[in-house]
Amino acid sequence: MKKPDYICPEFFSTLLSYKPKQKVFRRNTSLIPYMHGKTFIVHNGITFLSVSVSQDIIGHKLGEFSQTRRRYYFKKKKLTKKNK
Repeated sequence: MKKPDYICPEFFSTLLSYKPKQKVFRRNTSLIPYMHGKTFIVHNGITFLSVSVSQDIIGHKLGEFSQTRRRYYFKKKKLTKKNK
């Protein structure tokens, strides 16, 4: 059994008076069909990332599309005279 979609009441009231590229801090809000074609700027903890809602992502949460963690890359060791 699937849980019902969660939409914060405060967010829903601002959604009715939609402004283009509206800033959103609530990452746990579900995307509903009413939001189709709209663009939101979602906060990921550091910066804001733009998320445009298409038909494919309806039913997911806003937080799924704004990454909060950076990728980690291993640093390569420098070659010294001993290692050659």
